[in-house]
Amino acid sequence: MKTPRPHVNSKCWTENTRILLVVSHWKDDLIWLFEQEVFPYVVAEKLSDDPICGVPVNLGAEASSYLKFILNNFRDLPRSVAFLDEHERSWHQPFDMIEKLSRLDTPSHDAYIPLNDLRIDSEDKHRAWDHDLFKPVWDAVVRPHLEMECPARIICDGSSQFLVSRDLILARPISLYEDLYRYTVGTKRWPGDEKWRDARGYPYRPGGKRGSWKGGVYFLEWIWHIVFGQPSILYPVRP
Repeated sequence: MKTPRPHVNSKCWTENTRILLVVSHWKDDLIWLFEQEVFPYVVAEKLSDDPICGVPVNLGAEASSYLKFILNNFRDLPRSVAFLDEHERSWHQPFDMIEKLSRLDTPSHDAYIPLNDLRIDSEDKHRAWDHDLFKPVWDAVVRPHLEMECPARIICDGSSQFLVSRDLILARPISLYEDLYRYTVGTKRWPGDEKWRDARGYPYRPGGKRGSWKGGVYFLEWIWHIVFGQPSILYPVRP
């Protein structure tokens, strides 16, 4: 295994920065990120007290990293942010992410761009999504901030890599991001949350397992686009 290269974040963007990369990091080598010179970037490290976006625990996978950046920089965001995981390539991203982002036009003020092109449908018979099991989590964690009913169906981009504009981030109250962060790392609890799970028994409970995507991350993978103002059905319904 490659040894991760140490990195110290700096304030490398302004309000006019076109795209800032925020990369969630635990242990993989980030040489692909450090060697590119196209985009400014920050690294959201686990077990870090970095004031820009360090996450003090190894919980919540990429979700806690993304949310920590939003919370720590809510009043000082670039024009748009590309939230990425640490892998140069993976099963859900068999392409060069830097090249893909480089081909984008300047994102608009209301841009939300899914980056994996991995269509996930809650009505897929191979999914363990169940509305009656999903709804209690939505109603406890999300609805108090958005006042939206839990969607009956969700079609999202899987595996949580996306670009989102500053305006869409700021369109939601900071209290939503605070509760989502507390949910992903397990520092806030809700009545009955120890029983939150999908139809196959995978947990939606706060925090989940250390170092795992399960728990709050599993729930958030379904709703990132909704958090940022997109319709619950992100991709067209197939006949």
